[in-house]
Amino acid sequence: MAKRKRTASLASKTKAGKGVAETPPAANPAWSPSWAAEPAAARATQLRAFFAVFFSATLLYAMTAPNYVTMEDAGEFIASAYKRGIPHPPGYPLYTWIGHLFTHLPFGTVAYRVHMFSAVCAAAAAGLVTLIAFRLRLGWASAGLAGLAFACSRTFWSQAVIAEVYALNAFFFFLLMWLALLLHERFDRRLFWLFGFVYGLSLTNHWPLIGLASGAFLVLLLPHWKETLRALPIGLAAGVLGLSPYLLLFKADPEIMFLGPMRDLNDLWSYVMRKEYASDAVQSTATPLDGARFALDFLGRAALEMGPFAAPFVAIGSWRAFADHGRWIALALLASFASSSVILLFFLRFEFNSLTQVVFAVFHLVPFGIAALWAGCGLRWFARRPRLAAAPEAAVAAAAAVVIAQALAWNWKANNLRGDDFPYEFAKLALESLPPNAVFLGWADPDVGPFVYASVVERIRPDVVMSTQTGVILPVKIYDRRVVRTDRARAERTVGAIRQWLREGRRVFSIRRLYYFTTAPERLPFQYVNHGIYEEIVESPPAAPPDNRPLAEKAVKILDKFAADGYGAQWGYHRDFLINRLCRLLVKNGIQHGVFDTHRDCKLMRLEKVRDRDKDYAAADRILIDVLSLSEPLPLQDQIESARHFFINRIQLVGATPLTGAEKLVKYQEAVDRVEALALKVPGCSNLLALGILEARKQVPLRVDLERMARLFGKCPRHKELLAEIRKRT
Repeated sequence: MAKRKRTASLASKTKAGKGVAETPPAANPAWSPSWAAEPAAARATQLRAFFAVFFSATLLYAMTAPNYVTMEDAGEFIASAYKRGIPHPPGYPLYTWIGHLFTHLPFGTVAYRVHMFSAVCAAAAAGLVTLIAFRLRLGWASAGLAGLAFACSRTFWSQAVIAEVYALNAFFFFLLMWLALLLHERFDRRLFWLFGFVYGLSLTNHWPLIGLASGAFLVLLLPHWKETLRALPIGLAAGVLGLSPYLLLFKADPEIMFLGPMRDLNDLWSYVMRKEYASDAVQSTATPLDGARFALDFLGRAALEMGPFAAPFVAIGSWRAFADHGRWIALALLASFASSSVILLFFLRFEFNSLTQVVFAVFHLVPFGIAALWAGCGLRWFARRPRLAAAPEAAVAAAAAVVIAQALAWNWKANNLRGDDFPYEFAKLALESLPPNAVFLGWADPDVGPFVYASVVERIRPDVVMSTQTGVILPVKIYDRRVVRTDRARAERTVGAIRQWLREGRRVFSIRRLYYFTTAPERLPFQYVNHGIYEEIVESPPAAPPDNRPLAEKAVKILDKFAADGYGAQWGYHRDFLINRLCRLLVKNGIQHGVFDTHRDCKLMRLEKVRDRDKDYAAADRILIDVLSLSEPLPLQDQIESARHFFINRIQLVGATPLTGAEKLVKYQEAVDRVEALALKVPGCSNLLALGILEARKQVPLRVDLERMARLFGKCPRHKELLAEIRKRT
């Protein structure tokens, strides 16, 4: 009787002051409206659950984290942590400096130690999901399911085992969510000061994602708006104090600085506000259909992140949210779920393809954590069905064990990166093959990270001068991106730097041909010598081609492991760029490999031999039709490159066949019709497919939409010149 009175009293207080309409279930003594007011046994239960999830997740991540650098930004973050440098905007000072502490761990490679920093952050985030589940009145089994299912979810796990900032971002969000729930239950000025300080700290990591998610915190504080306003000055002061790690950017090591040193507060403001990326915020090729495809992709991922067994519980938990948690908590969960998914996707203006699909998936870690909480709520509802009411906790524990086991099995192969040393092996192979005192120019995300790691951290070939075509990260910068803004000026600086190196007697190599001369190669005062995995930039070519066969034989071993699925599947688009280099090396040396039959980029490399050397245009046409089908999910620029190869080859094929002039004209027109619509999707001077169509139209009277061509490419010198010549002939 006394217990029922206490419960009724608690329910009335909750209704009156906290905006929650439910009475906490008597069967769950771990729940109370304030952490400090809870019995010691209840707090101990929650802490035991937190540490059980934390250590289990940490062990899982330690077993599956790679020993070396991975693709994309990992090399940049590892090197920045190792040197206490400045990675790309907004600078991530907290990740860099705490990551530096992890580089001093007494085990593993430097890369593994920084990966483990992400692992610890992710494990703590999963533990916090468990604590939040207790605030939602879930029992230990349902709360454990929420935490461990989130830890085993596909995308979250993928970010937990690599040097990236998203695990730390998830940790901050769920810590703030837990603190906001405590404030929602009972407002306390000291706790609000802590909330403000943690919020400020979170903004020194990935502030755009935390900013998007802040609506959930506002919803939870809304019932206490008067107390919140009175405490706001101390909360803001604490938040400003939490921003102090940004000052560490002035103390960074100059060996790793994305744009260069911080010269003043204006530099700091521009860097933190990510002004360098302002021009990349929107893609002109994006359409509303792309936004819809992103949304559908997100919903599909959310349903299957924890495996198919969890999906029904997620649906039930989201459906029962308002009935089980009250409007404020249910709205906060819904806002958290929508913030980094539906709302973010609404503002994004990018084309949907295999690259952006992967890039933006990591933004959804918070919604996936909310889905895990809903799965725990759905499991609790399921266990309370009449047939299971006799032993609800036993039913929940059994079901939770099954869901967690299948989530682990479902996502193990995709996230077990223990043997994935491909990026490191590639960078090591390339660097060790360079001549003494050479210069090596990286390009972008697919290659720069592995080369930065191998050079700066592992100290492979310290005699080689490392730089990038884009003027980022490494201390030797061809130009300062903050000062040299136009492509023409950057091209001039690139030429000047290469001339200086050549005068010094250094040989200059680049992972790819110089970007700023892609559409106007005639302006480049140098020539290229093909070495397979990289190009040498020379003033005059050597009398004999270089002998790269020993290098090619080493490349075969890497491709053997790749073909046997010995590497992980993460960041396939970036990995393909490096595979492309290896295939070029094999083609150059006349070495056959099974990967040429299965890999799109390798098929393109084989095309060079079939078409350009053997002049077998019919065989090349068959290869290209296959390549076009494999290119459909790729970014438009890659589709255009495949279509350009197809178009050039089809023109050559038709020209070599014994047909009449009228018959050839029909075949030429068929080739134009197949690729013209794709060419018109991407305006800009780098569209070489449109240039190829105009070249063909100049020679043959084909049906081409010249009006649209003029609108899209009229400002491009070469396109404009061809359009003028075509008009004269017409």
